[in-house]
Amino acid sequence: MLALCVHNGALYSSASDNKICVWDIKSHRLLESFSAHSNPVCTLAANDSYFFSGSLRGINVSFCKW
Repeated sequence: MLALCVHNGALYSSASDNKICVWDIKSHRLLESFSAHSNPVCTLAANDSYFFSGSLRGINVSFCKW
């Protein structure tokens, strides 16, 4: 586990496998897992509209759908 972020009832986690996992906090179920970077994802952040993830090589900005 490299980073955690809580937003709108979801927990976002990242690890050295370059993926981001989205978990439902109430049910503890995995909602989605996706490759986000070509390197380990070391930072996560969210606001009402956007989700940000970062690795040592760059930052991705996505529209929040959860």
